[in-house]
Amino acid sequence: MGVSHIFIGLNGGHHTSSALAYAPESDVLSMATGQSLNMHRLPLNVILYRLDKLLTDLCSRVGMANTDALYLAATGRMVISLPGAGLADDQDYASAIVRHAGCKNARIVDDTWAGLFEETLEESGICAFAGTGASVCVAMGEFVPGKVHKIDGWGPVIGDYGSGFQLVTDFFRWLGRELDLKHASPLFDEVRKLRPDIRSLEHVQRWFDMLYLGGNQEWPAEYAAIAKAITLAADREDNPDRDACCLVEKCAHDMVTSIQIALTRFGGQSQGMPLVFQGGMFWHSRLYRDTVARGLCEKVEHVILARHGPDVGALLMACTPDVALMHHIRDVKLDKSAKQSNEGCP
Repeated sequence: MGVSHIFIGLNGGHHTSSALAYAPESDVLSMATGQSLNMHRLPLNVILYRLDKLLTDLCSRVGMANTDALYLAATGRMVISLPGAGLADDQDYASAIVRHAGCKNARIVDDTWAGLFEETLEESGICAFAGTGASVCVAMGEFVPGKVHKIDGWGPVIGDYGSGFQLVTDFFRWLGRELDLKHASPLFDEVRKLRPDIRSLEHVQRWFDMLYLGGNQEWPAEYAAIAKAITLAADREDNPDRDACCLVEKCAHDMVTSIQIALTRFGGQSQGMPLVFQGGMFWHSRLYRDTVARGLCEKVEHVILARHGPDVGALLMACTPDVALMHHIRDVKLDKSAKQSNEGCP
């Protein structure tokens, strides 16, 4: 199996990283997973260690030496998708990271860009990404780093409107008011089922202090994961939690605003463009997804719920310009009943 015929796509992720390799000659698709490679929260030495470990694992699965993977990177057959790589400065830093790792010619893209390409198979369209963080990107035929093409995405603490991090922060702020007003909160009980280490209302501050000060550089992703309890309570068919619904809808309306800014910025150029919903908030919250779609119903004609994540988009980008190969990988090699299904998409 010649290394020159293997394509690699990698996504750095907020929670975990993942890498895919496809060998056309054997029609084999391999996958490896690892720890997050988020360059906005991790020091360089940690990212380099994790990236090397991920590539080594992937190479072992396809029978390559790690040096072969670096050779592939030198020939431009590797695309690396990273959170927050949509601005020029971020691109420069990300490029420096992968050069340190030996992947000198690997293409670096923002995860919103790879998330868009996964569905459109072209560098044109709008991607609304909502997971731990959130942002919206607009591609006009090519991916250009810069704030013009990327709306929001300042990071979960500063911005990321419509993100899981925001939803959890809104929840705890609301919860504090409820505590001060001496109101009971059934929704807090739902959250505690997911995080039993939050022992009581009075323990919330101490729990957060330990999470934030405990040396875990990836605490925002762990914090944002609490959104699952809130979205599940809002999506219950039998007696959905009213407070959870209000919180999810508020979060969704903030994402609508980000998308509307994107549409206004590009005016008629964006008319008729597909809008791809990407990320866990869209995949796992019916109310969030439907609320965003309703808020845009008169402005967007074609809404798509992404079937797969940015790792798949990165792999498909590595296969450019072979459109037939990209369709084969996405629609044949990847399970059509993958966990991110289009069922229920507006």
